[in-house]
Amino acid sequence: MKPNVLVFITDQQRTDQIGCLADDSLNTPNIDTIAANGTLFRHAYCNTPLCMPSRATLWSGLTPRGHGARTNGVNTRDGVLMLPQILKDNGYETYSVGKLHLKCWHLTPEKTPNVKEAEYTPQLLPECETVWERGDIKKFPEPYYGVDHVDFLGGHGSYAFGEYYNWLKNKSPKAAETLRSIKAAWPKPGGTPYYNTVPKELYYTEWITQKTIECIENRDKEKPFFLWCSNPDPHYPFGPPIPYDTMYTAADIHTPLAFDDRRESMPDMFQKGYYERKGVYPPDGGPQLCDLQTLKEMKARSNGMVSLVDESVGRIMDHLRQNGLEHDTIVVFVSDHGDLMGDHNMYCKGPFHYEGLINVPLIFQWEGHIQKNVKTDALASLLDFVPTMLDLLEIPYPLTGIQPWPGPFFNMDGHEAENIYDKIPVLPGISLKPILTGQASKVQESVLIEDDDDIFGMFLRTLITEKYKLTLFINEEFGVLFDHEKDPEERQNLWNDPAYAEVQAQLVKKLLDKIVQTEPRLRRRYGIA
Repeated sequence: MKPNVLVFITDQQRTDQIGCLADDSLNTPNIDTIAANGTLFRHAYCNTPLCMPSRATLWSGLTPRGHGARTNGVNTRDGVLMLPQILKDNGYETYSVGKLHLKCWHLTPEKTPNVKEAEYTPQLLPECETVWERGDIKKFPEPYYGVDHVDFLGGHGSYAFGEYYNWLKNKSPKAAETLRSIKAAWPKPGGTPYYNTVPKELYYTEWITQKTIECIENRDKEKPFFLWCSNPDPHYPFGPPIPYDTMYTAADIHTPLAFDDRRESMPDMFQKGYYERKGVYPPDGGPQLCDLQTLKEMKARSNGMVSLVDESVGRIMDHLRQNGLEHDTIVVFVSDHGDLMGDHNMYCKGPFHYEGLINVPLIFQWEGHIQKNVKTDALASLLDFVPTMLDLLEIPYPLTGIQPWPGPFFNMDGHEAENIYDKIPVLPGISLKPILTGQASKVQESVLIEDDDDIFGMFLRTLITEKYKLTLFINEEFGVLFDHEKDPEERQNLWNDPAYAEVQAQLVKKLLDKIVQTEPRLRRRYGIA
């Protein structure tokens, strides 16, 4: 029987929010144990620093261009083939517990008048908070993109909804009321961090832990399982329950990276004044100036959320061991994107591709098959997750319909019988298996990040190599170029430096190459013309 797959995914967790990589006193012994028993990528990147496109990439193996969810608020296309469906078709039982976010959830008739009333149905918008709040849906519709069993949680913190919130209302109406009564109390410049008053035993991490263990306990023991364990933390609002709210204090937190950076060499959009002139702030955070104490308080609460997630991971891993499944299960720990968290005096997320936002945790463990206690500097991205999993499981990506054309010379004497697609992959990502098994130190020279910010009309494409990071802003004269060897804190934008003109030109060419290389090529050629 093929191995099981257990994926722990968090939301908006920085790479340095893992104990073994942290620069603060962060305690994550269970995540650290997964890293010690497997391979950790120090330089793994999200392909879009937003929830929806990033999660759709993790499930589909496609770029935002390919799966359609190019930014938050754009639904993943129906009919996109997802990893759970591929595994289900190969005999797996598939589960999802917690956050999904493949389709829009923050849709309200007041704020999104483009959505017609008839569209607010579980069939069309199963992840939409409006249909849950109205009571139009009590149980998430199944199957969903190949997932047989779904225990659904939407939103974060005080605005959580879905099956968890229904459970909370039944379990403790008072706790549910308390949760909602502080819906707007999240950290703002000059304000105080948000604290959660829901008891730990009623907080959604406990619900996710219990539901995940139930999935393992009640599984069909004749089938391998795919289990997506998705915690909405440590995404803001930063409100861990007692005692995690005071586990860390501002005194434990180091000053954020380049906190004193005035960003003078950066484009106008990185400046506070840019948004003041428009009379708005970036809706997902950005260049607001916060005092250092507030930022440290935010990270202290965020770290508390991470430690609570770590406790959950430990309990689930203990259950795997108790059932004799640890050796037969591929375990992955990953996050969908990071958080600026005070770096360069910015926080949350937005079209600002500093490392804290785009560098994400990525760990693989499979005893006896994957190298142990390896921390690699090889470049990786979330686009590589699906091809890596299929490679580890020895499952080919399915091609339906007419079989690909073998080429014009396949039956001619004197020509090798080589399929024209032998060197053209189906998926745009690259399998990381050679790194995981110790057969290669790296598998790619660069990774691509795509970011469409429709609200502010900013369209970015970033190329990351071992030494450089280049960001193009479409239809703009400005750009960003960092030399990570000389400037690891990303303080000096070299875009206008004549000494880097040739480097810039070469990277622009490589960025164009990477965009072409990552075009989805799922539809194969059928013939000559």
